[in-house]
Amino acid sequence: MGRKWRFLTALLLGFALVAGACGSDDDEEAAPAATTAAPAATTAAPATTAAPDVSGLDELDVAYFLEWPTANQVAQLELT
Repeated sequence: MGRKWRFLTALLLGFALVAGACGSDDDEEAAPAATTAAPAATTAAPATTAAPDVSGLDELDVAYFLEWPTANQVAQLELT
């Protein structure tokens, strides 16, 4: 019966690790939820978007990794 309990304990610990990893990284204290709703505006203001903060950014490299082709992609290229 000891083997069964070790398996059950390992299973529960694994579940606890997965459940803990699925939690949020946001601090609830840093941004408390508003308890009162703001009054509705009677006229709609034009929507504006703020530019991203790039104060310390001199250069941005964007790239992608060419993966190995799958067998299906090879067959499509070889017309087989």
